[in-house]
Amino acid sequence: MTRFLLLGYVATVLWSCADDEVFVSPEKSSTSYLPLEVGNYWEFKPLDVAMEDVLLHREVVGMADINGHEYYLITSRYVETEGRSPGYVDSTYYRVQSNGDVYTYRKGMAIEELRYKLLAADGDGWSYPFIDGQMHVTVNVGTVQTELNTVDGCKHYYFDVEQWADEEHTNSLAPGVGFIREYSNAWGLGMILIKASIGGSVTAF
Repeated sequence: MTRFLLLGYVATVLWSCADDEVFVSPEKSSTSYLPLEVGNYWEFKPLDVAMEDVLLHREVVGMADINGHEYYLITSRYVETEGRSPGYVDSTYYRVQSNGDVYTYRKGMAIEELRYKLLAADGDGWSYPFIDGQMHVTVNVGTVQTELNTVDGCKHYYFDVEQWADEEHTNSLAPGVGFIREYSNAWGLGMILIKASIGGSVTAF
């Protein structure tokens, strides 16, 4: 149960012809590290083999106006599998500015976070106020290995609050795909993309 809850914390964090192929993102969205459109979805499985029966479905379900800004509403939920009931995990609002800055908002926290900078280069970083501390974000560019593909050009966003312990985590975005891997550096738990639907095109990873 503890591992299941930790996976939920990380969460609030396409068809291939052959194994280990290099995935090439669609040209129409090759510059987008977070393609947001109502109906787009991502499905993940845990990196922990002991929890392989847990699947998480993340989807852009609608739009909302909050505090004078327009957001995409993205929900994440566990998918019903044998022996496990579906469960609600997270509801987060995302807005992307023209400069590639991505802000997220959760009603329960009532704060907006500068979560991602889509145009950030390898080694870039920034900080923002987070609850009773400062969230520090560092970007590295590299690959992500899924079951079916090696995805190049991914941006790994490492999050850390210096005053806290055991909250360090990394979220990875892939060009033309968006969410691809989320990992708790502190706990060694995380999830990896297995399928995504972007603009109506479904691909297995």
